[in-house]
Amino acid sequence: MSTTRTLLLLGATGAVGRETLRLALASPAFSSIHALGRSPPSVDPSAPGFAKLVTTPAIDFDLLLPSDDSEVKKLRDTGADVVIITLGTSRAKAGSVADFERIDRSVDLVPAISGSNRAELCRTGST
Repeated sequence: MSTTRTLLLLGATGAVGRETLRLALASPAFSSIHALGRSPPSVDPSAPGFAKLVTTPAIDFDLLLPSDDSEVKKLRDTGADVVIITLGTSRAKAGSVADFERIDRSVDLVPAISGSNRAELCRTGST
């Protein structure tokens, strides 16, 4: 028996995230894909699996870190079984070491604070 899952993809607009989204859309393993980020991902409607992409509101990662209920609710509402985080930046793009740490490491804690305790977690990027 085949079981399909719901994917929550954070960071679908970067290089790694776009490719992850493309592969996930084409995969029969996922019945729905929530790609949350500061802006929606750009996906060609003729892409394989496009119908599985769930339109979601933009998310403010700066509000997630202090556990703002309205932003955390966006994560909970996906009902994700699998969470893939492709967020990341360079120190140069972040502007400071502190912002780099916040973006590249702290946001990875978001699924844990969202109460999504049944989800499997994968991440890309530096540690």
